[in-house]
Amino acid sequence: MKRSAATVPLTDRAVREGLSLFETVRVARGRPLQWPAHRARLARALRDWRWPAPRGWGEIDRLISRILRRHPPAREATLRVTVTGGGEGPGWAPHPPGSSRLYLEVLPSRRPSVAVYRRGVGVVCLPRGSADSTGFSRWKVGSRAMQTWSRHRARRRGAFECLLLDSRGGILEGTRSNVAAVKGRVIRTPRLAPGGLPGTVRALLPVLALRCGYRWREARLTARMVQRADEAFLTNALIGVLAVSRLDGRRIGTGRAGPCARALQAALERGEQAC
Repeated sequence: MKRSAATVPLTDRAVREGLSLFETVRVARGRPLQWPAHRARLARALRDWRWPAPRGWGEIDRLISRILRRHPPAREATLRVTVTGGGEGPGWAPHPPGSSRLYLEVLPSRRPSVAVYRRGVGVVCLPRGSADSTGFSRWKVGSRAMQTWSRHRARRRGAFECLLLDSRGGILEGTRSNVAAVKGRVIRTPRLAPGGLPGTVRALLPVLALRCGYRWREARLTARMVQRADEAFLTNALIGVLAVSRLDGRRIGTGRAGPCARALQAALERGEQAC
């Protein structure tokens, strides 16, 4: 059905309390790229929350295949898979049992242009302590008020993304991306603990980095380290590897996409085309 015809009851806790889990998946040539990794992450989140999947995973796979067959394969798109919290009631689990809902949406692609990949994007740091200390950031939760407001503030400053900092000033992640900095042949990225989102593209990069002649290292990362790096980049399932050319208005490296970001993006694209 059309998105405008889909409804969510007011009693669903996705509406009342923002209780939902979701995944966004890049669709290219009619295929949901890295869907097994997204499915595994969503299944893990459901287990952590002690929510049952609203349908069997085999049925969900078939529904996704059916909905994508209606989409022109020549166009890129974004698939959003959402599981809601179900009817209102006591406790955390959907109540009554089985009341959670599954929504599948095919949305227009919002990948940056080729020119943006070449020149990179600007990012800004949020204040210390802006990173979620509850651990919720390790799941993709439907309540996105903080992330949306932060990106609104970033856009007003001419930036593409915001970086979240812990109480000591260490970078945890972006509001919708993982982040890394490159110095020499070493790629440095924050550890996922105590609650960073395990990005599906991030999980591929240690192997891709090695193939491209770089060493992957998980360690503390600060804004000063990023500003002094040779280059930096963001990653997520929709953008792949996107160079960061400025942090808080200060140029990083040459101020354009560097060789590491370009090599990783090319390697990622080759791997996705082979899927």
